[in-house]
Amino acid sequence: MGTNMPLEAIMGQISSAVDIIVHLGRFRDGSRGVVEICEVGSFVNGEISMNSLFVRKKGVGGSLEATGNKLIRRSKLERM
Repeated sequence: MGTNMPLEAIMGQISSAVDIIVHLGRFRDGSRGVVEICEVGSFVNGEISMNSLFVRKKGVGGSLEATGNKLIRRSKLERM
């Protein structure tokens, strides 16, 4: 509210507030669907780490497939 905050402080707050990102996309036939599900990791060295959990392998007819990556913040998500 009218104050200038450093970008690193803002990015740190975002990484601690957002847990999961669901990436939606539009396919060639005009439909929309989930393309990827990622877990937001921690803010380190000026970057927010992302952990891909599920990815759509094949266009419109494809389904989400697990990447095999483990949750980084599992305990936080279980508490919620």
